[in-house]
Amino acid sequence: MRAEGADVRAVTVWAAFGMAGWETLVTGEGGRYEPGLFDARSHRPRPAALARQARALAGGEEFDHPTLEAAGCERALSSGRGTSTTS
Repeated sequence: MRAEGADVRAVTVWAAFGMAGWETLVTGEGGRYEPGLFDARSHRPRPAALARQARALAGGEEFDHPTLEAAGCERALSSGRGTSTTS
C-alpha cells in the first residue's frame, strides 16, 4: 500500500482467536466460526495464514497468498456477488 502512496503507520489485528456469527452480524444464535490469527477449534490453537501474514507485515516483509486475489465480502456485496443479511 505504501508503494501506491498510502501513508501506513500501523497495522492492527482483530479477533486473534477467531469469531463466530459474523455472517448474521451477530444477530442470531450460534453462527459459523472463522479463525483469526489462530484456529482455536482444536485442543491447542494453531497459527492460521493470517498469523503468518501479520508476522511478515510486522517485520516489514512482503506476504503473498492465493486468497488475497479473491474478493472479500465487502467487495462481493458492493458488486452484487454476495448476499446481504439485512432487509
